[in-house]
Amino acid sequence: MTSPGRSPPSTRAMATLRARCRRRRITSTGSVPVPLERIVIVGNDDIAWLAADLLARAVRPPFISVQLIRPTEPVSPWATLARGATISPDAAGIWDAAGADELDLLRRTRGNFSVGTVLQGWAAHGAGFLPFGSIGDPAAQIAIQHVLARQARDRAALPLTAFMGGALSARAQRFAPPPAADASAQAAFNYGLHVDGALQAAASAASAVARGAQIVDAGIAFVSRNDVGLIDSVTLDDGTMVMGDLFVD
Repeated sequence: MTSPGRSPPSTRAMATLRARCRRRRITSTGSVPVPLERIVIVGNDDIAWLAADLLARAVRPPFISVQLIRPTEPVSPWATLARGATISPDAAGIWDAAGADELDLLRRTRGNFSVGTVLQGWAAHGAGFLPFGSIGDPAAQIAIQHVLARQARDRAALPLTAFMGGALSARAQRFAPPPAADASAQAAFNYGLHVDGALQAAASAASAVARGAQIVDAGIAFVSRNDVGLIDSVTLDDGTMVMGDLFVD
C-alpha cells in the first residue's frame, strides 16, 4: 500500500536501492567489487531503527544480514531533538521508496500531515512561514518573481503567503493530499509528516525484526579497522567479534 499523495514506488526503484547495497573493497593497492553480505547498525534511537527497517526492506534478509547492535548505555540526549520533529517531503519519501504505508505510519506514531513550518519572532506577525512545495503556481508557467514585481509596481498589499499553497491550507485548517498522478499539483503543494520519534522508533523496530533484522544488546568495546582505516569489525563488551561489510552508526 502506498501513500495517498505520492507516486507509488516502482520495482525499478527497489532494484536500484538493492543494487546500491554493494561496496568495493578498498585496499592499499586499489579497489575491487565485493558482494555485500553483512550490514551492521549501531544505535538505539529512532534514526538507527529507521535504518534497520529500511535496509531490511531493501535487502531482504537472510540473503544479506542486517544486524542492529543496541548499546547498553543510555541514548544520547541529542537524540531527543528528533522527538516531535517535522519530516520533510523528501525524507518522507523514504518510506514510499521502501514500499511502506504512510497512513499506517501516522497511525502508529500518532502523527499528522505537515504543510510547512512557522518561524516565529523573525519578522512581522505571519511573515515566517516556510511552505513545502513551490511558491506560486507552476502550472500557470509564470515565475513568482514576475508576479511579485508586478505587485511592487502596482503597490499591491498581498503578502507572500498568499502565493503559498501550504500557507493557505494551514490558514484554512484544511488538507487533502495532492493527486499522485498530477505532477504540477505535487510541485505546487507538497507535504511532510509530523511524528513522535519514540513511537516511530518502536514502529520501525517491530517492522525491522519482522523482516529478519537481528538485534544484539551489547556495548562496543573495540573497533577494528583495515589497512586503509575502514571499519571491518567491532568487538562487543562480552568479547564477541561482529564482522561486517557495511557499518552504520
